[in-house]
Formats: sequence, C-alpha cells, structure tokens
Amino acid sequence: MTMVIAHRGGRGKARDNSIEAFEEAIRAGADMIEFDVRRTVDGELIVFHGEKCGRTPISAATFSEVRSAIGYSPATLSEVVEAVGGRVAMDVEIKEAGYELQVLSQVAQFKAACLVITSFSSEVLQAVANLDPGCRRGYIVGARSRSSGVVDRTLAAGATHLVMHRSQVGQELLGRARDAGLSVLVWTVNRKVELVSMLAEPLIAGVITDRTQLALRLRDAI
Repeated sequence: MTMVIAHRGGRGKARDNSIEAFEEAIRAGADMIEFDVRRTVDGELIVFHGEKCGRTPISAATFSEVRSAIGYSPATLSEVVEAVGGRVAMDVEIKEAGYELQVLSQVAQFKAACLVITSFSSEVLQAVANLDPGCRRGYIVGARSRSSGVVDRTLAAGATHLVMHRSQVGQELLGRARDAGLSVLVWTVNRKVELVSMLAEPLIAGVITDRTQLALRLRDAI
C-alpha cells in the first residue's frame, strides 16, 4: 500500500511545519510526516522551510533572532521528536550540509522503518550514509532535473530512496528505479487525478501531499 506522507504536516488549520500540523496529520491517519530542518548560528535545529528570516539566512541568525523576525517561535527538532516521535513515521529533510550528526543524534532512537532522511544535497546524504549506514536516505530531485541521469545520481549520492517531483513520474523512470533497488517517493501531489494515479501505482512507495485527508480517502477507495 502506497504511503500517504503529510507535507510539512499537510494543509490544514495549523501553520505548516508545526507540532499542531503534525498532530492534525496523525489524527487524519497519515503514514508519515515530512518536515524541514535548518540550523541557526547558535546551533539550534529548527523545523523551518524558508532559507531566510527577513533578509538574514537562518544559518546566520540566532534562534532568538529568527523568532523576532518571523513573529513566532518555530518548533525545534527536539520538540517535534518528543511530541510525535514513535507515533508516526518521519521524513526529515536536511536543508544544508554540516549538521547531519546533530540531526541523527536526535532521531537515533527510531527504527529505520520509521525514518528516512532526505535532502537535495548529495553531500548531506553521503555524510548520513557514513555516520549511520542503516538509516534510510532519500535524494530529492526537482522538476528540472534530467530524468536520464536521475537514478545514477541518486545511487552516487548514497541514497536508498529516490524522491522525485511529480512531473518526473513515468513508467520508464519508475522501472529504472526499481531495477536499481530504489524506493520511490513523489512530491508534492495535490491534484485529485494525480493522487488517484500515483496512489494506485505499485512502483511508488509514498506520495507526499498537502491534502492528507483527501489522499487517504482516495487510497481507501482504490
């Protein structure tokens, strides 16, 4: 059965990448939650998507400065792990290289089947592979990536999963990924017709979506 993965907790009443959004996803029955992790200059791992707060990169701002700039306190990775860890599988996207060990140390208690570390950065995934070879790793590719080399680049990154943009999905690429031993996750799928198609595709292990409840209803009907 194809997993339904709530993108940043999914589209709902709560702010994305928040504990409240993750709680909503769990109540809806999501199989996994997806969220982004960045590190502030004073070493705090925060669950936050944007690269900057105002004009300052997150990596150059203190946690206090981030709070002041965005007008609220983003959840920390440790808070998310404490609140929802063990209750739902987690897709943890590391946004930059350099703090892989810090992330892994905070999620080390979870079984490999309940966790995948993903990134656009091959450097991140190679570091994770070296630090924890048993951890599942997903290489994220965007809409503009050349499909002809995607599988090779994913393998070169040391990944176990190919996390492809929905526009990349096709039987040829899915077949190549299967033959290479890669599991496939697809992001971010929100249109009903695409959800139906991808949830019914046996070569797709998981669909990342903002529309968690719709995806679950559609899957139940397949």
